[in-house]
Amino acid sequence: MRRYGVFKQVSGRIYKTFDKMVHCIPWEKVFSADVFRSYWHFRMIDYHPTKPWYVSWVAVSPTQEWYIWNEMIANHDRSTVYDLRDEIKKESLVAEDEDMNRRTLVDPLARQTQIDPDRPGYSQLSIYDHLTMGENGLRRCEAADTKNSVNQGRMNIRKRLKNALDCEYPGNNRLKDGKTQSDPRFGEYLPTLWFFDTCKEHIEHFVNWRDVEYKTDAARAEHGTRKGPMDRWSDFCRNIEFLGSVDPIYYQPKKSEYQPRQYYKTTQRECRI
Repeated sequence: MRRYGVFKQVSGRIYKTFDKMVHCIPWEKVFSADVFRSYWHFRMIDYHPTKPWYVSWVAVSPTQEWYIWNEMIANHDRSTVYDLRDEIKKESLVAEDEDMNRRTLVDPLARQTQIDPDRPGYSQLSIYDHLTMGENGLRRCEAADTKNSVNQGRMNIRKRLKNALDCEYPGNNRLKDGKTQSDPRFGEYLPTLWFFDTCKEHIEHFVNWRDVEYKTDAARAEHGTRKGPMDRWSDFCRNIEFLGSVDPIYYQPKKSEYQPRQYYKTTQRECRI
């Protein structure tokens, strides 16, 4: 039985094509730890100095499908940075030094140096440094491209959501009937985006994130008429846009054809082949 996305006319929604009936998939029926360990893995951390951190886990399959499979709202009022770092590592599916752990994108605000008010002129390490330094630090971290994520990243996410509506379910994204796509990097697959139903905060954010609209004359006089995305419900959406600005394409690394040199000894000299 075919499933179709129902387009709802919702004024101001950033991701109007997001449909829970299509884009959300059941954890029990789809997730397999053994299979997902063979996918590329990305983490995004939306750092805030006062409010909780928002952490997203996304797996990229060999058929160019993205799966939002884990999430965490990290409260740092009773935890140290190292506690949060270790919790992020614990929630991850692959080890830090594994090839499938491709990248961790961190809000660049975390790279600001922390200033100790009791020691003027002395700069401490940044939150980013605490997350990444030492043998226990997070690996393959870099600052997210917040400028490009607003335009290019958001456009790539919208494209994946639309393709998912057309494909209707995961694994159905192979191009059919000789059709081609505008971006040859994806080969014979349409890039899609899926949400596991266990990632309820991601789903709620994508449903509710909207442009700010002031309806009364008094509010427009106070805030102006300029529209823009609201801060509420933005955190997990911006995480996925961080990844959208990178837009990783899964590829299978070629096996090296290098063969180690072999040696054998003769009675006269050592020969190399």
